[in-house]
Amino acid sequence: MKAVEISVIIPTVDYSGRKARIDAIVATLLSQRVMESPMEVIVVDNNPTSKDYRAGVENFTKIIRESVLGLNHARNTGIKAATGNIIAFLDDDVVPSKTWVASLIRAHKLPGILCVGGPVVIEDWHKVVVPEWFSDYFLRFIVPPKFPRLAGKIEKPYYLIGANMSFKKSVFNDCGFFDINLDRRGDCLLSGGDVEFMMRLKPEHIFYEPLAAVSTKITQQRLTRWYFIRRLFWQAVSDARIIKKHGLERFYDQSELFISAGFINLLFKTLKKKSFFRTFCMIIRIMVFKIALTFNL
Repeated sequence: MKAVEISVIIPTVDYSGRKARIDAIVATLLSQRVMESPMEVIVVDNNPTSKDYRAGVENFTKIIRESVLGLNHARNTGIKAATGNIIAFLDDDVVPSKTWVASLIRAHKLPGILCVGGPVVIEDWHKVVVPEWFSDYFLRFIVPPKFPRLAGKIEKPYYLIGANMSFKKSVFNDCGFFDINLDRRGDCLLSGGDVEFMMRLKPEHIFYEPLAAVSTKITQQRLTRWYFIRRLFWQAVSDARIIKKHGLERFYDQSELFISAGFINLLFKTLKKKSFFRTFCMIIRIMVFKIALTFNL
């Protein structure tokens, strides 16, 4: 029997509630299996209070439990259970394209490549009722609105997105696991565990593959002012923690974190467009970032 080529890890906080969605993801993955590149799928049930949990194997999928709540806790548990040469990650609300598995495997065969990911495309975005204050500024805190069109190595300061990323298994032996201090759990919207981990690699080891695409949906619940106030608050705390760990020079989004000529100019442009809520969010982010950086939040 051939060794497993790729392990696909799907963390979820609601396996029983999202089983139909996860089954659809698994079905798409299993339809891409080829004899030359054996694959395993691992679902990590990260709901400590669930009574519906059943460990085992179902439809060629390994189901395991991580009782400590947190996305990075779940990712790390999946890594420890994985046997593939490549370890890939999908969120439980995305659907991989028909070329996803093959595209990742092909890109990982390129010399020097340790990390591969692709775009996240919004399903039926034109049907979503968008508030009048909403813009690409807010969209990028859900899904980056723009991805490169061509495949290639990542150019600083661009990083891939955690909903669609993969690594050689050897990377975790060399670099450790995802940082649980950047763990999204419950109402806490800490983030950046994916970006922080990629910052441990040199940019030339990270490869973007547009054919390894996944699609997702954005619900109306995530298009509220209160959601983005919370989202940017926790983004600022996450940014401060990442900068403390890696330094400012490798950070991907410096322009909105410090009161500089560039920030003042951006603020005036925003006010000129009468984007008052965006201005409010920008000020919140920079204030919380400064406090988090000063007081080690």
